[in-house]
Amino acid sequence: MKTDDSPQKIAERIMAGAHIDSATACTLARSADQQGLWTAADELRRYFMGNRFHLCSIINARSGNCTENCRFCAQSARYQTGATTYGLIKREQAINLALDNEAHGVHRLSLVTSGHSVDKETWKELAELYAEINEQTTMELCASMGFLDQERAEQLAEAGITRYHCNLETNQERFAEVCSTHSWQDKVDTLITAAEAGMSVCSGGIIGMGETMEDRIALALELQELGVQSIPVNIL
Repeated sequence: MKTDDSPQKIAERIMAGAHIDSATACTLARSADQQGLWTAADELRRYFMGNRFHLCSIINARSGNCTENCRFCAQSARYQTGATTYGLIKREQAINLALDNEAHGVHRLSLVTSGHSVDKETWKELAELYAEINEQTTMELCASMGFLDQERAEQLAEAGITRYHCNLETNQERFAEVCSTHSWQDKVDTLITAAEAGMSVCSGGIIGMGETMEDRIALALELQELGVQSIPVNIL
């Protein structure tokens, strides 16, 4: 590796406003001194984020019986996983969980529902629940309810939801290996729709599904291209 392509020099260029490309990222992952890479990554973390944690928590508001065939997901109705299944969470239980999360210092709270999306009646119940949580807590509100159209995205924003979550799960090239009942583009369209409605977006992926380092880097760059503000990384 050239001196100018050391982890420290690359970190300095990023702090000056440059973006890393796929070839450089792959070279770093495969060839760089690992300690030097970790040190540079930590320097970038401190530069951009400081020493602060922003705590986000979720409530599993509807579990199981999902029609989609995501191969990693225990909530898909297509697999026998033994996962707990139930319909929409009861109001009192959700409120108590929300209050407990705030008491433990959580900054953001999301209601997460299994399934392709939520229908009109389910959304009506969720909107009322969000309104009550908003009244009783000071947490920022997020949502993860599958795919969105413009109307539903605008309803979410009007209900006080400031961030929408929809994981890409893996990079575009290998997405069909992970799921065939919807596409990578379907997820991207939902993120774009949420952003156009005024919400920030949260999207990440899963490590441990047989992907290569190049796949992981491709996903990271795709998320960067989409302007995703919050990136969860799940490890199987």
